[in-house]
Parts: sequence; structure tokens; C-alpha cells
Amino acid sequence: MSEGVLLDQEKVMSLSKVFASLFFILIAAVSAFSQDEKLRKNKDGQVEITPQMEEKFKRQVERLKDPSFIRLEIVPVSNCQDEEVQKVSDCYKAKEKIRLKLMMTDMSSESITFAIEKSYFPYSLQLFRDGQLVPYREDVAKIIDNPPTAISSLLEKLEPGKKELVEVISLDGWYRPLEPGHYLLNIKRRFELDGGWTNSASITFEVQPK
Repeated sequence: MSEGVLLDQEKVMSLSKVFASLFFILIAAVSAFSQDEKLRKNKDGQVEITPQMEEKFKRQVERLKDPSFIRLEIVPVSNCQDEEVQKVSDCYKAKEKIRLKLMMTDMSSESITFAIEKSYFPYSLQLFRDGQLVPYREDVAKIIDNPPTAISSLLEKLEPGKKELVEVISLDGWYRPLEPGHYLLNIKRRFELDGGWTNSASITFEVQPK
């Protein structure tokens, strides 16, 4: 394959990431606006983008580029059967499914609306077992940097100061079944493909022999 073809493919991939990111934010911005104002449609039934909507869209873009105002927290979903210890994060056995609730709090004085995408790109996970970094599954590693190929219609709105359950992540979707050991997990999230990340949230847990 020639160098020119390779460069063209890289350019297309870069543009597709930008367009995907902008489309997600536009969906969120229009949805947020529609909760406050009645949407107007033209004769073809298409939603008209008013100056107010455009301004709100730009505001959403700028805010989501730097999501440092969103606090991310991890809450383990316990596998313990005993109700007395259901909140303990070390009730996991080797090769069991481990799920984690991702909680978000809008620490600003203004609400924010964003899209929930069913893809890998919004999150960055770092998992350490006994101090050693655990690699992603091979199939996940191959697609982790690719832009999403489908648009999810699920939207989330965060109100100032209110903690919300946004998503549940299952570690088996990222890693091979976990072996016994002491684990440290760091997670951060972004809302634009070329935007910044939230501050990292961390949790430790034990995986016991089966």
C-alpha cells in the first residue's frame, strides 16, 4: 500500500472522530434545549436550529471540552450474599463477573446534558493486580481508539450538586477473567473525542481464590 493511501486513511479516520464527537454533542444540546423551549419544525418536518439553540450548543461544546467540574465515583456492585457485607468490595471470587456503578456529580452551578455512547471511547481504565498493570483483552485493545460507529439515543442530564448513577461497567467487557490478587482500578471519562478527561476515580478490591 502506498504512503499516499495510508495518509488518506488517517485523514478520514481523524475527520470521522471529529464528526462523531460533534454529532453526539449536538444531540445532547438539542435535547437539553427542547426541555426548556418548544422545538420548531420546517415544512419538511425537520427541526429548525434557532440562534438560541446554536448558542446553547456552543456552550455545551465548551463545557464538555473540560469536564473537570464533573466528579466521577466508583461504587462496587457486591457479589456477597450476606446482607451485612453487601457494601464490601472484596466479595469477589476468581473469574467471577465484577460490575461497578459509575456515579457522576455536577459540581458547577449549571446543569449539563450529554449522550451515553455504547462504545469504549468515553472511558479510560487502568487496572493493576498486585502493582502490575493488567492489559486489556486483545479484541478490546484493537478497537479502543476507534470512534463509535453507532449513535445511542440515551441522554443523561446532571443537575448541580446531585449525584446520579450514569452507567454500570462490567470488567469482563474490558479484561480477561481476573485471577486472585489485590486490585487497584482507576477510571476517567471524556465527553468529546478531542476533549479533556474528568479527574480519575479509584477503587481497590480483592479477588479471592474460587
